[in-house]
Parts: sequence; C-alpha cells; structure tokens
Amino acid sequence: MQTEYTPKTALTHALKQNGYKISAVKVNKILHRNGIICKKVRMSTTKPDEKRTWWALTERGVQFGENIQSTRSVETIIYYRLDKFNELMYMIGINHNTRK
Repeated sequence: MQTEYTPKTALTHALKQNGYKISAVKVNKILHRNGIICKKVRMSTTKPDEKRTWWALTERGVQFGENIQSTRSVETIIYYRLDKFNELMYMIGINHNTRK
C-alpha cells in the first residue's frame, strides 16, 4: 500500500515560503495560547542542574503537522504541513500583513 507524501517543513521556512512577515517566536507564543503546541521539559544529560525545553504539537495540533523525534534525544522537532499552513495561520488570526 502506497502512502501519499505531504510536504512538511519547519515553522521559520513555512512562514517565509508563504510570505508571512512575523517571527517564529511570536507565532509559537500564539500557537501555544491556542493549544496547538505545548512546551515539553526534560533534565539535561550533560548538566544535571539544567532543564531542556522544546515545543511539540498537541493532540489538537497534529492535524497541521508532525512531531519528528530527534536522532540525538527524546526531543521533537515540529514540521508543519504546507498544505494546511495557511489554514492554521488563519485559524490563529495571522494574515500576510501581520508584522514582526
């Protein structure tokens, strides 16, 4: 059975590719407020007193992308579906005129 490939990319690239003029940092804050992504935490393996944090798509957010696990740790990298990216931006109130 053949599966259909859906192009995905990181947030910064998706924003640039679709012509949005807002930073990934600001978009992540908005996505977090809207329950699309959540912050994950783990203890550092090299510095026992430090915590490592990263973003991951929530159950609500996985329709817009995929959490890809890093090959070096339990952390994930979010890759957004390009075919759903504009829908996601519209849903959280970001349009092409939104400023950085």
